[in-house]
Amino acid sequence: MDFIDESKINDLIEDKKLNDESVQRAALEKAREAKGLELEEAAALLNIRAPELTEELFHSAKEVKERIYGNRLVVFAPLYLTNACVNNCLYCAFRRDNTDLKRRTLTLDEIENEARELIRQGHKRLLLVCGEHPKISNLDFVHDAVERVYSIDENGNNIRRANINIAPLDLEGFRRLKTFKIGTYQIFQETYHY
Repeated sequence: MDFIDESKINDLIEDKKLNDESVQRAALEKAREAKGLELEEAAALLNIRAPELTEELFHSAKEVKERIYGNRLVVFAPLYLTNACVNNCLYCAFRRDNTDLKRRTLTLDEIENEARELIRQGHKRLLLVCGEHPKISNLDFVHDAVERVYSIDENGNNIRRANINIAPLDLEGFRRLKTFKIGTYQIFQETYHY
């Protein structure tokens, strides 16, 4: 069985029963609870075409977002730790077949120097970015980078939150990552067809 059942998703999106406004309103009501939706409910929301329901969908999304995150804007600066990558994702400049890219992995001292400069510029949050390379950007490397960034005191200023963009992890990897005291874990995955 595939992890993502593409034919089921396509069938749901094309299911005419999900065009029924009462079904769509019920899905909207459940969505406002912010407790998750079933695939059928998400497909019903994707099928909304009526202008008043579209407006209600946008209003509901804003309401849920503000309830969860508040009315704030969070800014972070990216800090590229390595662009070494074994993957060949078409959208990414790090892809292994990009022979024009000069590959570079920062040392811990270089990471500290870059982070200090970002702190001097007023940044409090960083996104530590790595290409997917199991030998170079493994969890040991990421751990050491996060620890180094958090250890910096630049005249009383520091990084309050390090977020990371690294390779997919297994359950044990996520357990270990939790001990790093990061803010968020971010990953990009290819899902398109070509």
